[in-house]
Amino acid sequence: MLQAIRENEFRAEALGYRTIVYRTLASALSASIAAVAGVLIALALRYNGPDTTLSFAIMVDILLMVVIGGMGTLYGPALAPP
Repeated sequence: MLQAIRENEFRAEALGYRTIVYRTLASALSASIAAVAGVLIALALRYNGPDTTLSFAIMVDILLMVVIGGMGTLYGPALAPP
C-alpha cells in the first residue's frame, strides 16, 4: 500500500484506499523508531548533546558510509566500513 501511495497517491485514493491513514501511520512509526534510537544512544553514551550527534567526525563517517555503500541501496551504507 505504501508503494502505491509513493508511486501515485491520487490513483491509490481513487481505488478506495485511505491514503491519509497510511501516511500518518508510516510517519508515526518512523518517528517512534527515531525516538527509540535517540534513547538508546543517550543510554549508551550517558550523554546526549551536539558533540555526540553533530560533530564533524561523525558527519564525515556517515557521508563516507553512504558514498562507499551506495546511495541507492538499503544494506550498502549499513555494511560500509566507518
